[in-house]
Amino acid sequence: MFSMDFLVKEFLFDCRVRSLSEQTILNYKKQLGHFVRFLETECKVTNIEDLKPLHIKLFILSTTVAFPLIRKLPRRFIFPVNSSAFFWVINLEA
Repeated sequence: MFSMDFLVKEFLFDCRVRSLSEQTILNYKKQLGHFVRFLETECKVTNIEDLKPLHIKLFILSTTVAFPLIRKLPRRFIFPVNSSAFFWVINLEA
């Protein structure tokens, strides 16, 4: 089983290997931190095997419904987890 923290660290390492900018990597780290904390506190999910599409939908809902004022912000600020992290996890098994 892979913990969420382990996968975040592996993803950030992969970003460094791909020579992404430090600012991009720091942004990913911050965004994924929000997501992981939500999963652990609200959904009691600590391993990737327990993650369900419902958890992701609940996270998106929590970021848009709980803070109605941020709806005026660009989409990249409303949904604080970059989709490349999900594609990276999916390709991890390939």
